[in-house]
Amino acid sequence: MATLWLLRHAKAEAYGRGGPDDKARALTRRGRKQASALGSWVASKPKALEGCETPELILCSSSRRTQETLAGFLGASGLRPRVEILDSLYEADPEALHYLLTGYPMVSSVLVVGHQPTLGLFREDLLKTKHRSERPTRTCSLAVLGFPADVISEIVPGTGKLRAMVDRFA
Repeated sequence: MATLWLLRHAKAEAYGRGGPDDKARALTRRGRKQASALGSWVASKPKALEGCETPELILCSSSRRTQETLAGFLGASGLRPRVEILDSLYEADPEALHYLLTGYPMVSSVLVVGHQPTLGLFREDLLKTKHRSERPTRTCSLAVLGFPADVISEIVPGTGKLRAMVDRFA
């Protein structure tokens, strides 16, 4: 079963939002705490993640806030997958994100660290109707989706099942 983890960046400073400095926005103190708390939660091997394959690859947006979120998350989680920082994730829409995943034909579990509204829209597009969460994608929220496919490049929209959704650290 292919597994896709979708992590929205933690709370970032408001300065520069939507402007030319948007990509350079850093996490706030609260955001750093959020990322670490989520990583610690994953490290505790909670029941919500039972049976979910841990990521073997992380694709992270090139923005400062996503990279800082990833650093805090990894530092506390103990996970050590391969990491790729991608400019293409910074302004990707759901279709571009899906296309990007088709470029990983040998990977069965991926964590994407990105932005709203892309991650929320992508999550809902991938889920079967009865599994749709309709929950907002708050800062530092994590959704884990499972698919009836062997590798991430073969996932099909509308076939996913929501395995876990965590937004308590927002």
